[in-house]
Amino acid sequence: MLRLDINLLFTVINLLVLFILLKKFLFGRVHKILEERQAEIDASLADAERSSKEAQQHLIEAKEEAKQQQLLRDKAVADARKEAADAYDKIVAEAHEKADEIVEKANAKAELEAKDRIKEAQAEIADLVYEAVEKLEGSQGNVSDGKLYDSFLGAVAEQKKAEESGNE
Repeated sequence: MLRLDINLLFTVINLLVLFILLKKFLFGRVHKILEERQAEIDASLADAERSSKEAQQHLIEAKEEAKQQQLLRDKAVADARKEAADAYDKIVAEAHEKADEIVEKANAKAELEAKDRIKEAQAEIADLVYEAVEKLEGSQGNVSDGKLYDSFLGAVAEQKKAEESGNE
């Protein structure tokens, strides 16, 4: 049974003192450690949240930078294509100019060759006429015809000399 005596009173006092001492020295420190840990956990969560927001911001910036780089690449490709088209047009124009020059030179050369052939043909004709006249003079002794032929041959010879000096 339960007796109410002084021992019970001392036991209750001992328990109260023990509780006060434990609360002051043990539970106070435990609560302090728990609060510190809670503060560390809260700080870590805040850092994690801040890091997450920074990572999201960096991701957005990286995507924006990638878009800018893509736009720059597209512009560079468009510029390169335009320059290539301009260079192509320039090369084609130069080729047409050179082709026109070649055609003009060929036409001029053909004209010169045609003129030379005509001159050669005239020279050959003059030579043939000269030979024919010499043969006629030799077979016919007509002096008046001889003078006529001589004047004709002189005119042909002068023309031939003028053509030769013009070729040189």
